[in-house]
Amino acid sequence: MGTAVAARLTRWSPPEQVGLAMLLDQRSERCVPGRALLLSLAALAVPVVGALRFPEALGEQGALLWLLALVPAFLQAYHRGWRGVATALAVGMATLSSTQAIVLWRGLAVPDLLLGVVVAYLAIALGIGWIAELLHRQRAEVEDLALTDLLTHLPNRRHARVFLDNEFAAAARGRLLSVVLFDLDRFKQFNDRYGHPAGDEALQAFAEVLAHTTRRSNLSARFGGEEFVSILAGSDGEGAVVFAERVRSGLQARHLGDDPLTVSAGVACHQPAMSSPDELLAAADEALYEAKDAGRNCVRLYAGTPPEAVAGHLPDSLITDSFGPADSYPRADTEIGKTPPPPELLPDPGPPFGTGHRALLVEDEASVRELIATYLRREGFAVTSAASVAEGVRALKEEFDVVVTDIHLPGSSGRDLVAAVKSRWPVTQVLVMTGLQDAQVAAQALDAGADRYLFKPFGLPELRTHLLDALSRRERLLQERARKQDLSG
Repeated sequence: MGTAVAARLTRWSPPEQVGLAMLLDQRSERCVPGRALLLSLAALAVPVVGALRFPEALGEQGALLWLLALVPAFLQAYHRGWRGVATALAVGMATLSSTQAIVLWRGLAVPDLLLGVVVAYLAIALGIGWIAELLHRQRAEVEDLALTDLLTHLPNRRHARVFLDNEFAAAARGRLLSVVLFDLDRFKQFNDRYGHPAGDEALQAFAEVLAHTTRRSNLSARFGGEEFVSILAGSDGEGAVVFAERVRSGLQARHLGDDPLTVSAGVACHQPAMSSPDELLAAADEALYEAKDAGRNCVRLYAGTPPEAVAGHLPDSLITDSFGPADSYPRADTEIGKTPPPPELLPDPGPPFGTGHRALLVEDEASVRELIATYLRREGFAVTSAASVAEGVRALKEEFDVVVTDIHLPGSSGRDLVAAVKSRWPVTQVLVMTGLQDAQVAAQALDAGADRYLFKPFGLPELRTHLLDALSRRERLLQERARKQDLSG
């Protein structure tokens, strides 16, 4: 793999995780130290000077000096990583030296072939090493192609997944990690209007913006089509949002097309409750969906981001709310099978934000249902509770502002309830709750029409954030519907 390819890889990959192709390239391009070069010259000078200046004094022993001609080849092979060649040369020197010494000690008369043997051995060993390096480079180039997107020259989805798996493991041990998903807005229309060559140029232009903005300790890749991903190791939510805004404004400054091409971004931070990189990507995808829904050309942080995920950049006054400190919140799912805390022990909710709104809560676990219902009532919601899909569907005779439902319910799937809600009341916001192991089920619920989801266990502040966003989105949808009715009337 050539130096240019290696430089491209290091541009988007951290030095400690650039992959096998980069390691092979660094080894093959490693320079021989100056001391080794001086030693090589000295080793070559000894037999030459001995043969020219002291041929009679050395006699038959002078032939042994030519073994030193193998020293430069040995050092070159060693420093270039040709371990097999270096070992063969070292063994060859020892074997030839021992053989010649035994011959002289026993006084045997043998043809003086040592110099020819050394030259032949040297040529064979270095020839094998050169061929081996060519094979390694070809293999590295193939591996590089397998990890690089040919159009944008960014790392591809496979490369990004390997990097994300490694960083997710580090995040599980306490390191900060954020993921940003980018999606070019209305890219299909851009392609249809300007042609696919212009579309390819737009993808390359965005890749340049992304690569220029991404630090070497992070990785940005083409995730597929017009979607890109940035994996930001050591970055919290606020830092990731700043990064995404720089990328968004950088693309906008390119002025691609008459109606300039823009990009939307969704940001998600690693949370201790996440058990796999898929959950982190799903959270970023949900935030991206919210950015698209908010009008595109904007950045949104995953609604389930806990306050501590942005604590590195925000003052303490902005990472607490009317509930008090974040670590004081009871966790909803941890109360399953236990007696829920009495309402008087729950934190003071402050001014309620749900006054005048109606909520339908569908949860078969009585303890969890009681805890969430108590919280919703303290926030001012008029709450209707149900323990099954059938009860929830019967309650849909009336419209609710928000529906909070578990995805696993007796007798039927929560997805059936989601579909029923959306078919009857399209602007009602649906929040589904599910376990960490059911990320795929949560995705299916979103396909069925759910607006957002929560992974158990979750804190009440996380639920509060989702509810606030849900009410805000419902209000926007109602206003849009009213405007359309006014125009049609």
